[in-house]
Amino acid sequence: GDEHACAMTVSGQITCWGQNTYHQVQATPTGIFAQVSVGMGYNCALDAAGYTTCWGYEESGNLTPPLNRLVKISSGKSHNCGLDDSGEIICWGSNYHGESTPPTGTFVDIWSGQYASCAMAETGEVSCWGEATYDLQSTPISNFTQVDFQYTSACGIDSNNYAYCWGDGAPSTDSDGDGYNVMEDCDDSDPTSGVSLGTSCP
Repeated sequence: GDEHACAMTVSGQITCWGQNTYHQVQATPTGIFAQVSVGMGYNCALDAAGYTTCWGYEESGNLTPPLNRLVKISSGKSHNCGLDDSGEIICWGSNYHGESTPPTGTFVDIWSGQYASCAMAETGEVSCWGEATYDLQSTPISNFTQVDFQYTSACGIDSNNYAYCWGDGAPSTDSDGDGYNVMEDCDDSDPTSGVSLGTSCP
């Protein structure tokens, strides 16, 4: 979130701290959860059975999750997207920029930013949808193993251990002329450590 954060204990309980203007900290539910995702002034969490609970700032239905059982969720500014147990994407909340209109297909991971989301297929191909202002939908053609998505930009490591960034503030270097911005050659790094926006490869 922009001014608050949440974490889970090893036993599955949620703890939140920071700004509490919309009770996004104080109204944290009790119980055992499998995941918590932080949005702009609100949070959503998956319980052990795969059902979603959301609390905090309400806008455009972002606190009204579907009744579907999900295995993973991710929250943006005022929208959320998740994966059900078949790998299909389910989104709810704001759809002003198309952020709650995901592509069809099956996916294994999902991330949400300010007004957009990205999901990764089993092949490693990443698809993004939502706001087009920052060119987030121009996803590099590569087989990714990890992706980190912030509000208006994304970075990922592909199967060859190269890091790519796209969207707002992406590096402008295109050394190999393939039309995509490569941050740096990570062949000598540990690819399992991932990549964080604003930093170079490990």
